[in-house]
Amino acid sequence: MSRHWVLPGVLILICLAGCGGARDAMERVVVTGAVTKSGEPLSKGRITLYPTGKTKGPTSGGEIQEGKYRIEAKGGVPVGTHRVEIHQFEMKPSIPGRPSALDIEVNLLPEQFNTKSTVELEVESGSKAFVRDFNLDDDFGPVK
Repeated sequence: MSRHWVLPGVLILICLAGCGGARDAMERVVVTGAVTKSGEPLSKGRITLYPTGKTKGPTSGGEIQEGKYRIEAKGGVPVGTHRVEIHQFEMKPSIPGRPSALDIEVNLLPEQFNTKSTVELEVESGSKAFVRDFNLDDDFGPVK
């Protein structure tokens, strides 16, 4: 092989090894679980975890499908304390009786389960995965 190709090849390898961008050094844990209300799985919704107190990191979340959720994007949830919000969605037609691209997704749960939630989740260090189930009636209290 010609010497003219060695230097460009080495430079490409160095760039590939070092050009991956800044890595998120934050410790994260995959969080999974179930969400129930009145003993039934929540059919469709979203769980969102907001860092609180001294916890650093972005908001994390995942879709709830047939009562199950899994938060694993970017390696999971940052270690620490997070405020929990749960939304249950239903599609409402913008034109009664006709499905349309303009249909609206409506949250069916009262604010105590989401924007006014006081429920917290502590994600502990040293684990690759963590399971936390939520029973909306017990964990969030009676509907106000």
